[in-house]
Amino acid sequence: MPIPKFKGRGSATNPANRFEPVSLEPCPEEWEEDQPGPATQFIPDTSKSVIAYNESPDVGFDASVNP
Repeated sequence: MPIPKFKGRGSATNPANRFEPVSLEPCPEEWEEDQPGPATQFIPDTSKSVIAYNESPDVGFDASVNP
């Protein structure tokens, strides 16, 4: 069964994670060829730096990478 491909940005496929016990596969009878691809989302980022500092005594590090 061929895996349907999306038009647009990002990955053309989404393979199943090897650690997931269940995986879903699309039904080819219900797949529409003219289906639009996923829309691009813009998420504003207000962070000022890649490095995040913390001053908490119960955390074992002073700085980390800001995800």
